[in-house]
Amino acid sequence: MTVIDVRDLRAVESAAERVRDADERLVALVWAAGVFQWGRFDTVDPAGARDVLITNFTAAAAAARLFLPLLLSSAPSNLIFMGSGAGHQAYPDNAA
Repeated sequence: MTVIDVRDLRAVESAAERVRDADERLVALVWAAGVFQWGRFDTVDPAGARDVLITNFTAAAAAARLFLPLLLSSAPSNLIFMGSGAGHQAYPDNAA
């Protein structure tokens, strides 16, 4: 198992390279990274909002792009994205 800071897109890329170079089958990738920030839109910390977008969307999309070829070459395989209820329901003071 490899643990990385998913906000570091170069680290995500390096992890994919390490898996590819290991010359082993990748049968599952579970993406469970996510962050949350409370705050009204007019007061939310822009850096925190950036972290929410990078962690919850940008890094997930980058991981899918980087790991998908490895998963396809090992098919049958699984790409699993886990999320929270916050992705399905709006909450007060949750602009980010």
